[in-house]
Amino acid sequence: MERKLVTYKRKIKEFEQLKGMDTKTFMISFNKGELGDNKEWIAWDHAANVANLLNKKIHDLENYVS
Repeated sequence: MERKLVTYKRKIKEFEQLKGMDTKTFMISFNKGELGDNKEWIAWDHAANVANLLNKKIHDLENYVS
């Protein structure tokens, strides 16, 4: 899971650099419908959601094991 998370974080960083916007700002605008449904926006949204899910799962597993 951690390797997948690194991969998704790398993709997110590429989107941020390409679009000149951080992911938090992007997510707010995208979820408000301000950006439309361009394939790139959907891919960025997917990468951000998967990264958040992986972070949560890793966190939950670490707390479960402790």
